[in-house]
Amino acid sequence: MLFADVSGSTRLYERLGDQLALAVIGKCLGVMEQATKRHQGHVVKTIGDEVMAVFASATAAHQAAVDMQIGVCELPEAAEHRLTIHCGFHFGEVMVADRDVFGDTVNVAARLAEVSKSGQIITSGEVIRSLPQALASRSRFIDIEAVKGRAAPLELFEVLWESDEEVTALASDQLRSAPRKAVMMLRYRGHQYELSDANGAVTLGRDARSDMVIIDKLVSRNHSRIEKSRDKFTYVDFSSNGSYVRMLGQQEMLVRRDSIVLQDRGTISFGRPVSEEPAAAVYFEIAFIA
Repeated sequence: MLFADVSGSTRLYERLGDQLALAVIGKCLGVMEQATKRHQGHVVKTIGDEVMAVFASATAAHQAAVDMQIGVCELPEAAEHRLTIHCGFHFGEVMVADRDVFGDTVNVAARLAEVSKSGQIITSGEVIRSLPQALASRSRFIDIEAVKGRAAPLELFEVLWESDEEVTALASDQLRSAPRKAVMMLRYRGHQYELSDANGAVTLGRDARSDMVIIDKLVSRNHSRIEKSRDKFTYVDFSSNGSYVRMLGQQEMLVRRDSIVLQDRGTISFGRPVSEEPAAAVYFEIAFIA
């Protein structure tokens, strides 16, 4: 589900007048609609200076959003005003009625477009972890935001789109190569937990419903989560006190309401450096299967 808006349209109307501004915005909408069709998407509707579109996959939405940004950038300036758009997209189930779409996925995508700035493409951590690694690597973490109606905060990522040729080439190479199979072993106070293709996520926290229940006064009820995407394991912290993460050969770092990709082996300590209470830490190790 993708939303794309023309940035600064109010200023355009003020500077160009209604008729010329409407024509310029129409050109932007045309670029966005063409990009949607090129990637087998469907424009649900246009609302003023905004396009609402659906796609069969997160990859298609990603590529369409990049095409939209590049296409609009290539349009000529209007009265010395550079034309830009901002986009947001998310994936999941939607409800269809009267040629319109509804539901949580739509609401989240609209929110992502709303927080994006001129020239930005914003998506969620869920989307990034579903993309081919070559595309996922062309992004950067922005923030974690609470979203109305959702229990867990939403991770915000910016898609880095400026070099489309590089993105396309990387994606093609990545899709041709088979992903490595990886597993992660977690150890905590004598208990073990495994993350693999069959079991790709684990929640950690004080709440009894957590996959790994961490009994510690410094641990939040919903403290963190580890998610597997292909051969990558991402640690996402939702807590107030944060997590101290140390990986092999690296310095310990504080991760608070942020995310980090875990590598090799190391420790995760909750609310304090691991040296203060080694027995209270989670120990992890990643292994690759031939």
